[in-house]
Amino acid sequence: MGVLSNPTVHLVVHYAVSGAGDIRVKITDHLKAQISAGDSGARLAVLKAEGAKDLRPAGMGTVDD
Repeated sequence: MGVLSNPTVHLVVHYAVSGAGDIRVKITDHLKAQISAGDSGARLAVLKAEGAKDLRPAGMGTVDD
C-alpha cells in the first residue's frame, strides 16, 4: 500500500523490510528508499522514496463518499 505526494512516495510495508540494508522501490523508475518509521508490534514500517516523476496522486474521499 502506498501514498503518493509527488515527488515523494510513502509506502506501508511489512516490518521485516526495515532490516534490509539497501532498499530500492520500482514504480516508474528505481527510487532509493529509506525507512521513515516502524512499529515491530504492529509489524509495519513506512518507506519514504523521493524523486518520483510523472505520478498522479490518488484523490482523497470523505466519509460520505
